[in-house]
Amino acid sequence: MRCRAGHGESRMPTKQKNQARDEFEGVVGRVHAGKSPEILEDEAGRRVAAVPLEDLELIHDLKSGGLAQRRPSLPKSTSLVEETERLAQLGYWEWDEVADECLYCSPELARLHGVTVERYIKMSNSTEADGLWVHPDDRQRYEQACRDFKSDPARFSIEFRLLNPDGRIRYVKETAHPVVDADGNLTTSYGFVQDLSEWYEKDRELQSSTSLLQQAAELAGLGYWIWDEIEDRCVFCSGTLAAMFDLTVEEYLESFATMDGLVACIHPDDQERYLEVNRQASINKQPFEIDYRDQAADGTYRY
Repeated sequence: MRCRAGHGESRMPTKQKNQARDEFEGVVGRVHAGKSPEILEDEAGRRVAAVPLEDLELIHDLKSGGLAQRRPSLPKSTSLVEETERLAQLGYWEWDEVADECLYCSPELARLHGVTVERYIKMSNSTEADGLWVHPDDRQRYEQACRDFKSDPARFSIEFRLLNPDGRIRYVKETAHPVVDADGNLTTSYGFVQDLSEWYEKDRELQSSTSLLQQAAELAGLGYWIWDEIEDRCVFCSGTLAAMFDLTVEEYLESFATMDGLVACIHPDDQERYLEVNRQASINKQPFEIDYRDQAADGTYRY
């Protein structure tokens, strides 16, 4: 079985990692038992398709000769593959590397390009023409990847922007697989294109929210942090918090990532009270507020 996902990996506390792993393993178990694909979201909100390996392989087997040559004995598997493509927003293509033309385009791939299957195949009548789907700012990088693939056939993945005829831009990830003959010459290739637009939109919204939070913290003179209660360590601190100690974020995390390091900079008369408040908050699982004195890098204490 294989899983398809978008790009990037979010950092999260161990407890959440365990929950995510348990959920993922549950999906894998159900897919393995029922031989049916399932779609789930990872911690970053990206769609992940869990697909039985035999069905994923059928994408190439069933489509390599085009729709007209599909094996009639496998209608259920064919339908299953197409449904998986639709749910995962995962398009499939096959390319004749000798004739330099598109052999097959799945309905989902055509939808990602904003056209019909027939129009996509008609417009993608050469590698050069196929590159015109790519956003002009990404086109040179995409065309170079295609040239490298043809000269040295090896599986590769690339992220770029698709430019639809109506002007809509989609963020996608394409993965290409080579097929070579006995002499090692590239004869055909096939691959997948997955729509990452929703993930990119969520990422932009998160960055915008983070920027607003940082601006608000700076204006209010507030520092903020994230503590992993399972690992019992600080996993994030804001620039405003680090600045209170005349440190960079990296220096703050190096010095105060553990409770021992954090308490060491607290005034000796406030340390036990600080630890007790934290212990009670952990036991009762309740928010807490506390005033105390912290020691800055220059040795002075601040309230």
